[in-house]
Formats: sequence, structure tokens, C-alpha cells
Amino acid sequence: MAKKPSTVAGTDAAYKRFLKNVELYALGLDSVSADLRRYEYGEATSSSHTIKSTFELVEFDGDHFDIVAKMILLVGDDAESPLLSISVAYSGHFHPESGEFERKDVERFTELEARLIFWPYFRQTVSDITSRMHIRPLTIPLTL
Repeated sequence: MAKKPSTVAGTDAAYKRFLKNVELYALGLDSVSADLRRYEYGEATSSSHTIKSTFELVEFDGDHFDIVAKMILLVGDDAESPLLSISVAYSGHFHPESGEFERKDVERFTELEARLIFWPYFRQTVSDITSRMHIRPLTIPLTL
């Protein structure tokens, strides 16, 4: 007698199909802000940095969905008064290659995989902004 596939395995197979079907249609920068305490930053001998991020599904329809990614970089040992902060927000618009999306797959994608789409744009923004501030450009990790 053939063994019946588990619900988890079936879900994973469906989600893999979803991942192969999803296409980034557009990605745009919604907002960016930066604040540098130049003198203190220049005097600091070492400081830590923290990166916070949120990914929110803001629109869903079977034939598309939108995600807003918000990321902030804080440099300094005092999170309440960082030496440098860079905050960005991006919107991503996604379409299926064919068919329609299931909401549960889109929610899972928003929670787990969306960061892989937005992260390179955040890294580039941080590098560009810090170099334009005439400070040593910050290179943040390849992954979140």
C-alpha cells in the first residue's frame, strides 16, 4: 500500500510551486532619511551597529500583491541617540507568472523570503549614503 504524503510535505510542494511562479514586477524607494552626528561619529573609536526591519503585506489580490519593507540602520552604542541612523522604506509589487496566488503562500513569502528581495537595495542605499556623507562607507552583511 502506497504511503500517503504528509500535509507538511504537500504544503512545502505547493509553496515551492508558488516560489517558482512569483515575479517581482516593480520595486521602488518610498522614503529615505539619514542623521549623522558628525563630530561624535568622527571621534568614536569603535561602535556597534544594529539593523531593524519589518516586512508588511499591504495589498493582496489573487493576481498581485504588494509588500512594504522598512529598514533602519543604527550606529553607536546608544540606541536612543545613535551616532548615525539611516532609515528606508521600499515597496515591491509582485505578479504570478501564471494563475493566481494563495494568500497563505503570500503571507509566508512576506515573512520569510521578502527580505532576500529588498536587502540588496538596502545595502546599496547605505553604502551610497555613507559615501556621500564623506565618511567611510559602511558595508553591511550580505544577508539579514
